[in-house]
Amino acid sequence: DMLQVAERIGKGAYGSVWQATILNNKQDVVVKVSKDKRPSENMLESFRREIEIMSSLPAHPNVVSLIGVTSDKRVLILEEAMVDLHVMIKRQSCGLPLSVVQRWTKGILQGLDFLHNEKVVHRDLKPSNILVFFDMSIKIGDFGLSRYLTEPKLPVRREISTLWYRAPELIMGTSMYCSKIDLWSIGCVVLEMLLGRCAFPGKIEDVCKCPKSSHFNYNGDQLLRIFQLIGTP
Repeated sequence: DMLQVAERIGKGAYGSVWQATILNNKQDVVVKVSKDKRPSENMLESFRREIEIMSSLPAHPNVVSLIGVTSDKRVLILEEAMVDLHVMIKRQSCGLPLSVVQRWTKGILQGLDFLHNEKVVHRDLKPSNILVFFDMSIKIGDFGLSRYLTEPKLPVRREISTLWYRAPELIMGTSMYCSKIDLWSIGCVVLEMLLGRCAFPGKIEDVCKCPKSSHFNYNGDQLLRIFQLIGTP
């Protein structure tokens, strides 16, 4: 189908995101485009994985739908959201109304339960990857870092999750992980909706230089902030 592209609404290391319309049915969509100038192999793999996972998932009211993809697998066409949850939280500096938090938490957990039943672990749940739609429903999106949970636990081979939403077991150097890391991330998101700010904003530069794979996710400041709020194990 032919697309009429309107304007760019986002840009990152992966490429860019554009508003567009499918001309034959006038459906408004979002187009995610990978970098066109020598994208890294990791970036291409992320796109391929996102396409593979989203294409395999049945439709669910709390998971973003993939509408189409180009033959070179460099462009994803997704359903259009109104805004991401990060923007909604920033608009309410003192936190979102409790009734809204309750409704959206239920929707996020329903979407996550669906993904885990489909043997998919998201691995990067955070407000900017959770989308609010025009009917005020909420959906989980951005599956570039997701994995199929082919075994009860998977080995840690690289950095997992955005730091502020990373599960403590990853920070403390576990060599294996499971779908429970997504639950910690959702807990952080719920706290952020209530507080109007991130609960554990660790310093990104406080990392471990050790080359061991189990240390990829270590961050001393992040761990300290978690311990200060909820205590030590």
